Amino acid sequence: MRIYPAVSDETASLKTVIVGIANDLGPTPTPEDCYDPKSLEHVLAGTYPKESDLVDQMEHFAAALEGCGVQVLRPRNLPGVHQVFARDIGFVVDTTYVVPNIISERSHEQE
Repeated sequence: MRIYPAVSDETASLKTVIVGIANDLGPTPTPEDCYDPKSLEHVLAGTYPKESDLVDQMEHFAAALEGCGVQVLRPRNLPGVHQVFARDIGFVVDTTYVVPNIISERSHEQE
């Protein structure tokens, strides 16, 4: 196990961060498959983002952080799993890993 520099609070200097990925999201979900209101809104409006746009945005975001001297970690790709918002699943403050209360539809992502 590798130990990364700790952050003592939400306003400390960022040294290491996990930035999600948008690869292999699969097709636009159906309205019935949407479990959050914002996704449903975009599916119904035809404005749900394209995977290629999300991948491009995430890569530029990671590059901007690295340009500021931040170590960027990326999750391994899990095809068909939305991994854009990695912090939704957990985060570390000091030496404590915080597991938030997430919706049951995303609980499998914690593994």
